[in-house]
Amino acid sequence: MKDCCTLQYSENRINILVVDDDPDIVSILKLGLIRQGFNPVTFTDPNLALEHFGSNHKNYGDLRY
Repeated sequence: MKDCCTLQYSENRINILVVDDDPDIVSILKLGLIRQGFNPVTFTDPNLALEHFGSNHKNYGDLRY
């Protein structure tokens, strides 16, 4: 399985970064988010996710709880 499954950006969809070491969890979350109209960008390697986010942080909003 590739560590980054989706790198397509759409102005009509909100990008969500999904990181988990379990590929099955990533796949389930990815499918659910796509069905809800989001654009999930998925990783199973946290280092690659951080590298991706560092280079593409403007493609993501800031979500805080």
